[in-house]
Amino acid sequence: MIITEKGTERLSFLITVILHSLILLIPLSLQSTIIPDEPEYTKVPVNFELKEVRRPKPIAKKGRPKTKKGQTKTSSAGVPQKIGERQPGDRDKPIVASAVLPAYPKDAINNDLEGTVKVKAKIDAYGNVIYATVVSSSGHKLLDKSFLQAVKERYRFKPKREFGKNETGFITIKYKFEL
Repeated sequence: MIITEKGTERLSFLITVILHSLILLIPLSLQSTIIPDEPEYTKVPVNFELKEVRRPKPIAKKGRPKTKKGQTKTSSAGVPQKIGERQPGDRDKPIVASAVLPAYPKDAINNDLEGTVKVKAKIDAYGNVIYATVVSSSGHKLLDKSFLQAVKERYRFKPKREFGKNETGFITIKYKFEL
């Protein structure tokens, strides 16, 4: 039998394929899946008692005594106060409870726009913005619009409070845009 050069190449290729297959398949056949044993649990006795808890009886709500104008009433601190007088926690106008800074518009940054915006907002008795308007412009509509939107959407307010009652009020807020 005469082996040609082409036959030698084919034979050597076949041998390398077989050897590579054996090299890859032998380790795979030797691998076995190891399943761990279940851990052993030891039971520990626990001593406990169930105690019955009695709920306290609810206290009946008493109606507030009605007072006429000019009469005095006692505050929670025990200090007599006239009706119509200022109460602790009263505010002359709404105040900012929390604020998220307005976004500096990209176009304003690219054009180096700066300025101060002043906004007047009407705040309802729950601290929500009823409406807001620009009182003093920065000179750039982008900046004015950004701050106005922040006041309307991302600011939280404590409302005006008179005689212990929340009321609608106005607040003026100023913000300076600077790079």
